[in-house]
Amino acid sequence: MIGLVGAPVLDLHPELRRPIREGVTKPCKATCHCARSAWPAHFAVEIQYRRAYEAYHFGFYPGAVQKDDVTVRFENDSLL
Repeated sequence: MIGLVGAPVLDLHPELRRPIREGVTKPCKATCHCARSAWPAHFAVEIQYRRAYEAYHFGFYPGAVQKDDVTVRFENDSLL
């Protein structure tokens, strides 16, 4: 028997994801060049997790800093 580790995950079949992706990508491509000029030069994001082990795990992401037991801060000059 195979046991589950962590929280279970629900996902869509790849064939069901394709029309959603195409529907989102088309308007994004049309407006993307306009939206980029409005982005700030520096990004800072703080994420609070419900479980301390998740914050600990994601605190090792390059550029991320764990602020407290459940909060991770990420700063970067690029959105990507």
